[in-house]
Amino acid sequence: MKQLLLVASVQSHICQFHRAHVQLLHELGYEVTVAAHNNLDVKPGLKLDFVDHIIEVPFERNVLNKGNIAAYKTIKEVIASGDYDVIHCNTPIASVLTRMAARKTRKQGTKVVYTAHGFQFYKGSSLKNWMLYYPIELLMSRFTDLIFTINKEDYRRAKKMHAKHVQYIPGIGVDTARFRNATPKDIRQELGLPLDAFVLLTVAELHPRKNHKTMIDAMRQLQDFPIYYVLFGNGILEEELREMCHAFGVENRVIFAGYRRDVPEVMKCCDIGVLPSIREGLGLAGIEAMAAGLPMVTSNINGILDYMIQGKTGLMCDPLDADAFAKAILRLYHNKNLRDEMAAFNVEKAKEFDVHNSVESLRKGYNTLMTCAQ
Repeated sequence: MKQLLLVASVQSHICQFHRAHVQLLHELGYEVTVAAHNNLDVKPGLKLDFVDHIIEVPFERNVLNKGNIAAYKTIKEVIASGDYDVIHCNTPIASVLTRMAARKTRKQGTKVVYTAHGFQFYKGSSLKNWMLYYPIELLMSRFTDLIFTINKEDYRRAKKMHAKHVQYIPGIGVDTARFRNATPKDIRQELGLPLDAFVLLTVAELHPRKNHKTMIDAMRQLQDFPIYYVLFGNGILEEELREMCHAFGVENRVIFAGYRRDVPEVMKCCDIGVLPSIREGLGLAGIEAMAAGLPMVTSNINGILDYMIQGKTGLMCDPLDADAFAKAILRLYHNKNLRDEMAAFNVEKAKEFDVHNSVESLRKGYNTLMTCAQ
């Protein structure tokens, strides 16, 4: 049986985003070994029970963390001791370290694949990001046989790099039927909201790039209306965001609901999906909300542009313009017919990013890689 090493910074990344990918690899005749840091003890409900082998590698997400020296040594030993036909890398730091460690075995015939889940450099990003991350990715592409990209801007950029093959995939895949056919679950009573509350929902880690601050600022302008903003997710910014809500006087309008596993059911009873991110490789939460039939208010940045159509799927705003977000939400709040039109359109639009389409794009990339290897 062919051997494949699937690498990511943390095991939860594989659990959350690669189950269908691993199923495809098994169909293609690969035995799959995962190399990643074990963080599942803080991720309730996630199990890495669909792969063949697991190896602990102490990757650190901070590029300056000295722990990455040990991680590099470990992944180099893993590669040297295994007989891998393919090494497939994910997440930026782990992918750089792994491709560096795989240079020798690549010369001996091992194929190296990299899925870019959103380049740090993109139209509108900072000069610092371009100066730091672009040269690294350009260099690493010399040690890569196939690059998968999950948005079209990254695809165009990767085509100008050095990897022989580049394949666009429509994200890592959403089970759109699960969101489309979910049984509605109203959380207004559970969260202490009025029964007539107009509910905005963001599903995202409480992390700076998810940009919850813009929406909390926007909520200041919406206090004359029965509009509530519910956040699903945990993260390092929770305390700071709560303090911001208190300072702006919206602590009773912004609800921190934590990590939940009933997102599809809850989405069916919300009114608008909100995605105010500063950067998104694609933004699966946005596609999931569309699949559930929610009109969207989002940022107008990189990956989100692959599925948002201004005035059709929802309304897009500059990610730092709280006034624009508030006005967009009020426009939809006052126009139920427009919301209904967007909801119906979104259910169909989301199907473009269904997991089936993503898997078929992955299959095409692997078939191209293996055909050229023969």
